[in-house]
Amino acid sequence: MEIKYTNPRISFDGKFWYISVSMEKEEPISENTNISIGVDLGLKDLGVVSNIDKPFKNINKTKEVKRLKKKLKRKQKQVSRKYEDGKIQIGREGENRYKFTKTNNIKKVERELKLIQRRLSNIRLNHIHQTTNAIVKTKPS
Repeated sequence: MEIKYTNPRISFDGKFWYISVSMEKEEPISENTNISIGVDLGLKDLGVVSNIDKPFKNINKTKEVKRLKKKLKRKQKQVSRKYEDGKIQIGREGENRYKFTKTNNIKKVERELKLIQRRLSNIRLNHIHQTTNAIVKTKPS
């Protein structure tokens, strides 16, 4: 089996740098079975699966995510207030043109904001990965 690496990408998430590549590989064809799984996605629960009695919880309703969302909202307000304090009107009288200066304090709070967003994103991605993995493990073929 030959593996071909393509499309390298570099990304930064506010804390770490990542490089990711696509990989092309021929996989052996598996036989299809007549077994099917029904998944109902919802708002209260993330998903209800036909062959599992217990529904998968919605991660956005947990205490940790609610706490982080509240913290995120506070930081966003803080950044907004800092921009409002530092804006300077330019142009003629009556025009709504402003110049915003980005101070070191604004940069610091924006970095904290980015790290909170990163944490929330990683929690959600991890939960979705664990949920889909659990669904697939019930019927692997």
